[in-house]
Amino acid sequence: MARRKQKETKDVETEPAFLTPEQEDLYLQSLAKKQAAYMLKNNTAPAPIVKFFLDQASLDKQLKLEKLRRENALMEAKTKAIESAEETEKMYAEAISAFKSYHGDRE
Repeated sequence: MARRKQKETKDVETEPAFLTPEQEDLYLQSLAKKQAAYMLKNNTAPAPIVKFFLDQASLDKQLKLEKLRRENALMEAKTKAIESAEETEKMYAEAISAFKSYHGDRE
């Protein structure tokens, strides 16, 4: 009796379905970090990968990131202040208009 050849099933990891491009980017970043960690552990990482992670850990890099975060917070505060000033100006204009109509003055 002849033997049937069994199909070999490869243990292939299927990629998840992504709802957004951001999710796909995060997934790819995760894969890249895992691969870099593997290469670093096995002393097979090329110099650019080693330098990248050393730069990430440097104090100068952390200070620059903190500065950017604070600048973003400052810009948000300025935007809110401008919006608030515009709302206040609109309320004053409405109040002045209401007082004029109360006194009988019309423009």
